[in-house]
Amino acid sequence: MGLGDDIMMGGEWKAVYNQSNKKVIPDGEWSPMWNNIDYIVKDGKNTLKLPTHPNGLRPYIERWGHNQIIFKEYQPKIGDIVFTDKENQDVMKILWTKGLEKNSIYFNRLWGRNEYDKPVIYVNPDSKNTTSCNNKEWPWEYWCELVESLSDCDVIRCKPQSTTDVSGHVPYNNPDLPGAINIDISDPRHAFNIMSSCDLVITTEGGAHHAAAALGIEAIVLYGAFISPRNTGYSHQHNIYNGPDIPYGSTVPDERCIQAMRDIKTHRVLGLARDLLSS
Repeated sequence: MGLGDDIMMGGEWKAVYNQSNKKVIPDGEWSPMWNNIDYIVKDGKNTLKLPTHPNGLRPYIERWGHNQIIFKEYQPKIGDIVFTDKENQDVMKILWTKGLEKNSIYFNRLWGRNEYDKPVIYVNPDSKNTTSCNNKEWPWEYWCELVESLSDCDVIRCKPQSTTDVSGHVPYNNPDLPGAINIDISDPRHAFNIMSSCDLVITTEGGAHHAAAALGIEAIVLYGAFISPRNTGYSHQHNIYNGPDIPYGSTVPDERCIQAMRDIKTHRVLGLARDLLSS
């Protein structure tokens, strides 16, 4: 599973724990997203062993078709991401090393917000494009336009390293995002730790929008037409879906999905961001 799937399963297990008062032992590979969560454990008494892939599928997938995923309606439950003091300190060192000791996000972490701080926005232009190919990508030039229009804010972009997961090799090749504070990150927990000090997240559908939900951060989520908020969306987030009643779910490049993302214009996202920051 991807990190977003792991966070979603954590939300499911949180509901199980709240109902049964029994902690959950994942039956499958352990995810770092579950570190430090007291109701998800590796062993112990008064526990339930539950599969990480119920019925062999992710909870929002009905089945796999030819070059297509057939999704089903699913309402993810909000999970948790819990950081240790050491993780918090490590991220402070990263920010300091990056020269951000005079940046709003650094002050947020030390003292909390005050009315003179700049808004801090976390943007995620780095879509995981293995299963979905490039069908979930918002155009790079739109990200550049958005950041340029948010020059009165501190815009943070945590730049991931290429990795490998259950879907295969996951390449991240985007360059530095002009106008943003680009921070190279090897550990996604560090990225989500930084996200926890931001005021707003702007991302395509995926792990970052699940992390924002778990951390209680306002989020604008760009869906396009590959997958729908009816499959992986949170009702309190601001979801922009641009597809048919049944999303395409194409696992090969699909011009319909690509065009749906292109049709989400920068001014629409910018206007929504301004409204949220002023509310």
